[in-house]
Amino acid sequence: MVAELMKPNGVVMLTELRAYSDPYDALREQLEQLRGLIKRVPPLIQADRERRWTEVGQRPGDPETDMVYIYETEAGPEEGYGYAPYDQILYSTAIVTAWESFHVYLAHLLERRCLKYNLKDHPVLGSLVDAERSRWDRQFQFLVDRYDQFGGVKLRKLAVTWEDILHAQELRNALVHNLGYYTANYVKRPDARWPSEADEVPYTIPETLEELVNRQQIPLGESFTDGVITKLLAAAKVIGDQLYEEETAGGRTASG
Repeated sequence: MVAELMKPNGVVMLTELRAYSDPYDALREQLEQLRGLIKRVPPLIQADRERRWTEVGQRPGDPETDMVYIYETEAGPEEGYGYAPYDQILYSTAIVTAWESFHVYLAHLLERRCLKYNLKDHPVLGSLVDAERSRWDRQFQFLVDRYDQFGGVKLRKLAVTWEDILHAQELRNALVHNLGYYTANYVKRPDARWPSEADEVPYTIPETLEELVNRQQIPLGESFTDGVITKLLAAAKVIGDQLYEEETAGGRTASG
């Protein structure tokens, strides 16, 4: 998991988050890299396949040997005989990584604002804080509750932003735990991804998404994936700003 990359002093933190004074700048850099990945790599894969197909067609060969057979044989099982869904894998990886980075960002941000204690001389209290912080990394809804209780920010009241977060979470869960197939929880969402003719799915588009649960994979695509990542970045900005406003308001109250 992304969140497990580093654990300085028992606190999970991304390497990149430690290199920026503002955690949002680190998150933005990470998500922008993911956006660049999904825009650049799939076209390169497609261009390579077209190059191979052209090369096969230009060679003199046995007229009784099907060109498709030659193409598939040369690609081999490692490349799915020339049809491996690398683009779907890239989109899925980008969404899952974006979600994990977003989750880590929220936990790290709340920690910086609400758990900045030097407990070196109080090991029992330090253990309690470490256990608390560990739950933030494992249980997103618990972290959401702590934003309300510790930071005064009610994430569930953020309307559109909260819905974007829930959509990304359910999509991530489907990609990680259900091999990218539609799940019962995901299809309940009004913003669930519907397949379209442009997706060229190998099945008839149904009247309801419930018919696709555990039967078909969620079609991702560059535009859709980019939208999910962009909305997570926007949500991170909104939450960070609100947490800062609550902190400064609390400071004014205390000094007032």
